[in-house]
Amino acid sequence: MHNPRIIGSLLITCIVCTGCEINEIEALKKAADAGDVSAMHSLGVCYYHGRGVPKNYPEAANWFFNASKEGCAKSQFNFGVMYAEGHGVRRDTSEAALWYRKSAEQGHAEAQHNLGICYHVGLGVPKDNILAYKWLVLAKGNGIDVTEILAILEEEMLSEEIDEAQRHAESWLSDFSSQ
Repeated sequence: MHNPRIIGSLLITCIVCTGCEINEIEALKKAADAGDVSAMHSLGVCYYHGRGVPKNYPEAANWFFNASKEGCAKSQFNFGVMYAEGHGVRRDTSEAALWYRKSAEQGHAEAQHNLGICYHVGLGVPKDNILAYKWLVLAKGNGIDVTEILAILEEEMLSEEIDEAQRHAESWLSDFSSQ
């Protein structure tokens, strides 16, 4: 049997750093202040990693939140990571799952993975293997290796539950593709 704490620790928590050179920060701030969502996201990344600016988790959270409100899936995922880790915000797995869902619903692979893990172990959401399987299948379709966790879920689920989860994933994918 698997250990839920170990599975929960398999959340993807990588915030990728690009465009964070010192000479770019002022231009990013100007663009972000003017409403440029990509610049808001980039500033969040810069502050998270301390690239071009001192590392400042609360400031990173602020910029990720601003970009998240505008629908930026990458920032929504990163904001979820910050809640899961307690970086710059209080640690809150319910908030993490909420932001993973917003990002996952836009097709963000890592968010789909993390949301599936949350449902599998009941991290911030009620434990639900059907929803876990659905989101992990979608993450797999987006290139995330979830072979091991899907095998664990398949051991825990009835074949009817797996079929139901696959139907949910196919329905979601059909709706997402038609947007």
